[in-house]
Amino acid sequence: MANTGVIYGLCDPSTGEIRYVGKTVQQPTARLRAHLTNARNDRRHGQRHLHDWIRSLGETTPSVVVLEKDAPGSLDEAERAWIATCRLTFWAHRVGSWY
Repeated sequence: MANTGVIYGLCDPSTGEIRYVGKTVQQPTARLRAHLTNARNDRRHGQRHLHDWIRSLGETTPSVVVLEKDAPGSLDEAERAWIATCRLTFWAHRVGSWY
């Protein structure tokens, strides 16, 4: 079945580094707003580390970047592939991190 969503990354506002990879069928900016609301209201939904990071930013917010749109295959597969890529590329130096 064709993918109708996007794979997105949330980036650190001070470094531009991708800190989180997710999938959504919404607009990525709408998904970001949901993450911000959930973090502010401490609605964890299994994303404690993400929400702790968002709250640690204070008044600044992460930027959102589309990593892949309408990828062939499933959204779950595409998300897993992007997480693996980020682990090898961006997050390899983060021992014990939540990525």
